[in-house]
This record gives sequence, structure tokens and C-alpha cells, in this order.
Amino acid sequence: MHTRNILILFLLLSLTGCATKPTVDTKAVQEKILVNTKNYPDLIAFYKEQLKNKPDPEVREKLAQTYLNYGDPESALFIIQANDEDPRTVQSYLIEANAQLDYGQVADALETAKKVYWFNKDNAEIENLLGVIYGIKKDVIQARYYFNLARKHLYNDIKIKNNLAMLDIIEGKYDQANNRLLHVYMSDQSNHRIESNLMLAMAKSGDLSLMKEVLSPKYTESEIKQRYNALRGISRQDDQGTQFESKKNDKTK
Repeated sequence: MHTRNILILFLLLSLTGCATKPTVDTKAVQEKILVNTKNYPDLIAFYKEQLKNKPDPEVREKLAQTYLNYGDPESALFIIQANDEDPRTVQSYLIEANAQLDYGQVADALETAKKVYWFNKDNAEIENLLGVIYGIKKDVIQARYYFNLARKHLYNDIKIKNNLAMLDIIEGKYDQANNRLLHVYMSDQSNHRIESNLMLAMAKSGDLSLMKEVLSPKYTESEIKQRYNALRGISRQDDQGTQFESKKNDKTK
């Protein structure tokens, strides 16, 4: 009798285990694959289909962010500004401000960022964005103030160093920019923006030998000289090779 009861208990536990086994969320898996592979066209279609079936502010934010990552700020703005949810989330306003900035609406981006920051003090992401906007406006004092606040509140070190180096370049402090960016570049934490800004800073500082030493593993001597000569002629007011780091999800990473 005792053996029979043990057998029944074992069968019940086995059945319970089968019944509670988690099922695979195919939609979540599909989304993760599309995000990880940066397949933005299919990801846009994926989120659109979800919104057609059921309005969801979170999915709308994801769709707007995907448009932004895909390089379509106009669509990102349309989608995020069509969000009728009240109150809107901080992320919603951040997407809107970044889209406005990418779309060339600098004044609107500043207004949106300041509005959300008023209710979310000590938010490092907003502080970095405000620094970027003021940097684009060439207001170095305000830009540096917000970048240092973002750094104090533990924002991404690589982005902050790049953004502070951008201000150094704007001010003509090229050696200082080199010092900030060299460690990042040499430690294999670099991206296209870091490399572009470092090249410009090295060229503007007139240090061709440093440029050869740093870039020789990746570029030939003639390629380095060509970049050096081209970048030497760029004025600080017309720095097309310099770029700030703002968005959380950036397709250039």
C-alpha cells in the first residue's frame, strides 16, 4: 500500500511538472532576433502589426525608436507625437527630443528635453541629451555643465568622453581631446564617432607622427597622410567629421 501511494505521488508530480512547463513566446523570440540583428525594416513591420491588433503605448515607443535607429526621424516624430497616452513616459519624450534633433529641429529638441528634465532631475540620459543640444548650439559652458552632470550620475563613460572631447575640439583644445579619446580607441571600445573625432583632433593638433603611430595598424601611410591633410583644412566652425553621442540605441555602435 505504501509503495502504491509513492507511485501515485510520483505520477502526480510528473504530471504537474508537465503542466507547468513554460511555453515559448514566439513573438518575444522573434522580436529579440530582429533587435539583435538590427533588422530595422522587419522590426518596423513587426511593431506595426502589433499596433494594428492592439494599441499599446510601449509598442508605439519601440516603433518610434526603431524608426530613429533606422535613420528616419520624421517617421519617429510622427509615431511618437501620435501617442495620446496621458501622462507620457520619460522615454517617450527622450525619443521625441532625439528625433527632433536628428530632423534638424534643434530649438524644439531643447524645449522637449528641458520639459521632461524639469520632472526628472538627475536623469543622466536627459542630461547627456541636453549637453548634446547645447554642444550643437556651440554653447560650450552649458554643454559641459550637463555632460559633467550626466557623468556624475553614471552615464556611459565612452559616450561622455567622446562628448567632452567634442567640446575640446570646438574650443580648439586638440591635445586635450586626444588625451580623452586615445585611451578609448586603444582599449578597443571605439566606434565610428570616436575614430572620426580622434582623427580630427590629431590632425588639427598637427601631430602627424602620433596619427601614424595610432592608425598604422589599420590604415596605410598614404591613407593616413590623405586623412591628415584633409582634416587639417577643416575649420572649427565647419567640423563635419565631429559627432556627439546621444541616443541610447545607436545604429553606429
